[in-house]
Amino acid sequence: YEGSHFWIEPLFVRSEDILIQTKYFQSFIENRNMFLTQTLVNKSLGFMGGMIHFAENASIAQTDINQAKALLAKRKAASHAVRVGNMISEMLDTSNLRVYRHEEKKRLLGIKTGTISLEEACEESRTLIKEIEYKKSTISLPEFIDKAALDDMILQSTIQYWKDKQWI
Repeated sequence: YEGSHFWIEPLFVRSEDILIQTKYFQSFIENRNMFLTQTLVNKSLGFMGGMIHFAENASIAQTDINQAKALLAKRKAASHAVRVGNMISEMLDTSNLRVYRHEEKKRLLGIKTGTISLEEACEESRTLIKEIEYKKSTISLPEFIDKAALDDMILQSTIQYWKDKQWI
């Protein structure tokens, strides 16, 4: 409900990537676009800003092992900022949140391994933030998810589960 992409992304994975799916979850998949809101966009922008800040400002420890771990963490943060930025920018264009991003794999790994610099990745993320802020001002997305509809989906799924267990 609060728009965190961490909780919304699983609704948008490719059907072949879903390992376990019960009928109780089906209505969430069928109505997943209800989760595409301005709140999701705003939370994602906040996440991106946090990842950029971490990538640029996290201190690097003194030992070689800790330096390597800290540098990897900074690169990973920069990669996440780019991935989420591309995902949200595309969502604003297509009204679909595409999680599987195979065509970006090489670039994202390049950020994580250092073949693409932190500076370049952070600048790319800043550009994506500007692009997303512009796009979100030109598109009509609901501010929040329809809480009554979400509550009803949760309630109906729970009731069906209880009925199937013969608890009610």
